[in-house]
Amino acid sequence: RPPFGEAYFYPTIDNDFIQDRPSQLTRAGRFTKGIPIIASWVTNDGAWYAPPTTATDHEVLGTFGLWLHKLSESTKKKLLQLYPLDDFEHMIKSEHEGRISPQYYRAAQMNRDIWFTCPVLDLTWQYVKNGGVGASQVRLYEFNETRYTPVFDSMGVSMWGVAHLSDIPYLFYNDHLRAGADNSDPQLALARDFSRTII
Repeated sequence: RPPFGEAYFYPTIDNDFIQDRPSQLTRAGRFTKGIPIIASWVTNDGAWYAPPTTATDHEVLGTFGLWLHKLSESTKKKLLQLYPLDDFEHMIKSEHEGRISPQYYRAAQMNRDIWFTCPVLDLTWQYVKNGGVGASQVRLYEFNETRYTPVFDSMGVSMWGVAHLSDIPYLFYNDHLRAGADNSDPQLALARDFSRTII
């Protein structure tokens, strides 16, 4: 039972509306074509998936072990090689010194890529490759802004940064977020411009 009940977000193959796994249908070109795509992820989409106490290679791999179980030892070793710990040491903020390990940021990045970035890239690549639209009709972006910084700070999870769902208030141009979120004029202007750009 993963956090947030995410196992329940998968489509049900009912042999009527959905006749196979979406990944298989996409690879087979069995989908509606001609729909331009805007697809994205946010910078720290994986921040929630890694406990702040993550401090070892074993714990990093355990952050997605509930979903991706039975990985071979060689696959685990390769994953750790693809994300060298040195790449995450610069992310430690002074207020987190001794409390948050670079392993946390490593785990968060791996989770972001596994659950968000790679599936987005794969879907859009397969859609174009299998005749959905031309490449010029696909827009990809990484969203790197959040209005939740003050909220995350007050919750003691400032390491989340631009966490999952940070893009939603910009996308829908929400002008009055609660709980101490940033409703400043520059943030609202960015939300207005971003929403208009998406439209």
